[in-house]
Amino acid sequence: MKKLILAIIVIVALVAGIGPKIVAGNVDTQLNDVVAKLDSSPGYQAEIIEIQQSWFSTQAKIKLGLDMSAMPNAQDNPILQEWGELAIIVDFDATHGPVLIGEQAGLGWAAWSVTYQGDNLRDKLDWTDSTPFYQLQARANLLGSSYYQDRVVPFNVSSDSSNATLTFSGFQGEGNYSGGELTYNGLTESLLVNADDVDANMHNLSVDMNMTGDLLQAFEGALYDSAAQVAIEHIEFSNKQLDQQGGMDNFYLKTQSIVNADKTLADVKLGYGVGKFNVNDYQGSDAVLDVELNNLSAELVQQYQQQMQTINSQDPEQIMAQMNDFIQQHLLAQLKANPEFNITRLSATLPEGKFNSHAHISFSGIDALPDDLQDASFWLKHLKVIGKIDADKAIAEMIAHKVMQSQFKANPQTAEMDEAQLQSIIQQQTPVMLGNFVQQGLLVETEQGYTSDITIENGTAKINSLEVPLDMPAQ
Repeated sequence: MKKLILAIIVIVALVAGIGPKIVAGNVDTQLNDVVAKLDSSPGYQAEIIEIQQSWFSTQAKIKLGLDMSAMPNAQDNPILQEWGELAIIVDFDATHGPVLIGEQAGLGWAAWSVTYQGDNLRDKLDWTDSTPFYQLQARANLLGSSYYQDRVVPFNVSSDSSNATLTFSGFQGEGNYSGGELTYNGLTESLLVNADDVDANMHNLSVDMNMTGDLLQAFEGALYDSAAQVAIEHIEFSNKQLDQQGGMDNFYLKTQSIVNADKTLADVKLGYGVGKFNVNDYQGSDAVLDVELNNLSAELVQQYQQQMQTINSQDPEQIMAQMNDFIQQHLLAQLKANPEFNITRLSATLPEGKFNSHAHISFSGIDALPDDLQDASFWLKHLKVIGKIDADKAIAEMIAHKVMQSQFKANPQTAEMDEAQLQSIIQQQTPVMLGNFVQQGLLVETEQGYTSDITIENGTAKINSLEVPLDMPAQ
């Protein structure tokens, strides 16, 4: 028994003694991999400018930069061009296990922190002395799971020239990575902006994220199973100069991607929603927009992101030429996967009433591209569209009113007409216009308002029961 106990003690001592050196190598490798992947991402720059390693710890300084002029579409955005490169220095500090010492003492393979002191921001922002602007702390246990906590410090910004202030309550987040799955959630309690003419308040912004896959592959643009949501409980604003005020309750933006078993195709879903909103006395609720892009080629996405890395600094003519070449090389592979674009829901409740709609757009049966990509007859042979819209009567009248108003404004004979006279004519013609649509079969009148079904298949369109030929000659 004594020999067994002694052997166990020796093994534990060896693991505790040799373990930190093994972990040090893993920390160094992973740190270099993350920095390299980030540096290769469009617009981002990352470089380890200093590193020191000992048996039990690693310290490094990393330069992180964002080249705004290299971001997608920066050529057409003078603001991004003017910003140029933004860069900061962050401190990386790791303790090697399996016996951890310091702030995160205990058992684990490693504990590390990423800290941005933010000293170069102190002339613009005001926050507690000797507190870093941002800090992330993480720990990997002996079973391979990692736990994270990060925070952005509360701060204030004041501008004497514009008499404006911004107050940020800070951000706190936490998450874990286990078994190839990352979960993360964070919260900001408030963001307040006050100026002479404009006030804006935001309360309880939350971030929730879940993803499955290799984190380094995410830097490379690979698709992976994921779901994320950004939600804001309440927003309100006022503009004294424009005499406007409004707000929103329960706003959200959510995304989801689902990759098939062999990692070749993915479905991507995007949704927006607002529980309640108002601008002055105009109020609405239950506004929803849900869209999805199905059967998206994972290879196409990755190739596109790699392509964007090489063309952002080129002139527009070169960009257009390379994008045309890219389409010729990769479009067929995507079309063979039978891509779909769906608006699964577009709806809202407005003072005038409710509306609800959905649409499906897809291409199928394409085995080869036409010689001329502008050949409309080719695309119509493979195009399928199914759509439906339901609207209360007042909603339909409002839309018809705005359409007629734009037409009258664009007509030289009526553009200079007195506004009161113009509105009177539009008011009289709106029900006539909708009645004509009903007689033609473009709209179907219901108890609440109007409905319309639209389909396009085999080169022919149908609106309700009315068939509309779409035969178009090759270009």
